[in-house]
Amino acid sequence: MSATIAILDSDRRYRENLAACLNRAPTFHCTAAYADGDTALTGFVQNPPDLVLLGLEEPQELEVLTRIHRAIGNTPIIALLPREDVDWIVQTLASGAAGYGLKSQSPAKLIEILEDVLRGQSPVSSEVARKLIDRVQLQTSTLQPQTGLSAREREILEFLAQGYPYKQIADSLAISINTVRTYVRRLYAKLEVPCRTHAVLKCRPAARMVSGYKEEKLLIPHAVS
Repeated sequence: MSATIAILDSDRRYRENLAACLNRAPTFHCTAAYADGDTALTGFVQNPPDLVLLGLEEPQELEVLTRIHRAIGNTPIIALLPREDVDWIVQTLASGAAGYGLKSQSPAKLIEILEDVLRGQSPVSSEVARKLIDRVQLQTSTLQPQTGLSAREREILEFLAQGYPYKQIADSLAISINTVRTYVRRLYAKLEVPCRTHAVLKCRPAARMVSGYKEEKLLIPHAVS
């Protein structure tokens, strides 16, 4: 069954071309394409899609992202940006986006990003990943207590906060990668977040050492699994 996608973008030609590309992909189906935020917000609430694609032209438009994120809860929002501005991307993720893409990217690359987001990943560049981690490390060096999490869930959350990929988490804890994925899905549900990025932003990074691994060995360059 294909995942449903709704688009909000003020550029009619881009919006229509994107919808057509998505409808040609076997894994996705574009159910709606909107030109303005108010109409889109009503449509997202009445007919929630599996994913939302939100076109942004300037950082000042992040208010639209925040409004949509508050209205549709855990539905992942992928921001489509005209350029790769690292500070803007970090603000976009902090405002509720589960990931981002560039309007100049090919349809195949965008579909790859959407598939990653549906799998619970949040594809970001190494520079963006480091800025996200630096941003939350300014607040505290330890995770805040999270009620309702088991000891194992909290342990995995600490690994996620440090940027570990699923395979290294599995190897470190001597469990299967599928078991890690199960724990991560439970974590996202309990924390009410759509992806790793939001879990990090919500819970803050782990301590300087996790299960015997020193910080310099942590795989921070790509905050995806």
